[in-house]
Amino acid sequence: MPGSTSQLVVSPYYFLQQTLAATVITHAVSILGESDRLGWPYFGPIPTLQLRFDDIYAPSRGWVAPTDEHIRALIEFGRDWSGHGSMLVHCRAGSSRSPAAAMILAAVLERPETDDLVLRVATAKAYFKPHMGMLALADRLLHRRALLVDLLRSVPSLTRIDEWGPVAVTVEPVPSPATVSGGP
Repeated sequence: MPGSTSQLVVSPYYFLQQTLAATVITHAVSILGESDRLGWPYFGPIPTLQLRFDDIYAPSRGWVAPTDEHIRALIEFGRDWSGHGSMLVHCRAGSSRSPAAAMILAAVLERPETDDLVLRVATAKAYFKPHMGMLALADRLLHRRALLVDLLRSVPSLTRIDEWGPVAVTVEPVPSPATVSGGP
């Protein structure tokens, strides 16, 4: 059945129509700042979080850096999603803010394989350079054993060349209690 697999989908703004045509999305995170000069995309009735901040680390020339409030909203949105259905995350370029947001959403799931999922998101495209400021804010708010910043720093430089565009990372389903205990 299309769309039955849970995924974290990271897409540049200009690939959104292609991404939506190919993937059944149940949740969306839109990250745009003043510097992007783009309008908010419309995702219909699905739950959508709009975060307005620029791809910078400190406020500058009227632009907005990510704050605790932005990351706290992202964390809460991720907890509401809880890995059920497909989450689309986009920013203008799809290389810094959206991969960082997807890493944070993966970390929020707090599953045994969470660190692996975070690393699969971080390395899904060779051109990903997740926003370290966002990850540092999330580390402070999440109080995780394995810090997102440290996980990202552990990734060797990728030498492959990837085509620019959307990517989907599968989120493994949470086993049901019957499956974990062996069933009847």
